[in-house]
Amino acid sequence: MTHVHIYRGTNRQFRGMVRRPGYQKWEAAGPWRKQKDTAAKDMLRKFLKGDYKRGNVWFISDYYDPVAVIEMKR
Repeated sequence: MTHVHIYRGTNRQFRGMVRRPGYQKWEAAGPWRKQKDTAAKDMLRKFLKGDYKRGNVWFISDYYDPVAVIEMKR
């Protein structure tokens, strides 16, 4: 008998990040969130207020590297 296990991750967190033109470092747009939508709202608020060129929402789960799930650029 074969068992299929789908691993979804237990400690899933999202964070909005923004970056200015010509800069290499990302700035956090808010704290780590449990939902992608609230992290996207944080990113959009900060993106529209400042002179930012790029915005991302990063997803992290357990021991894995961050992955960009939403990307925005001017």
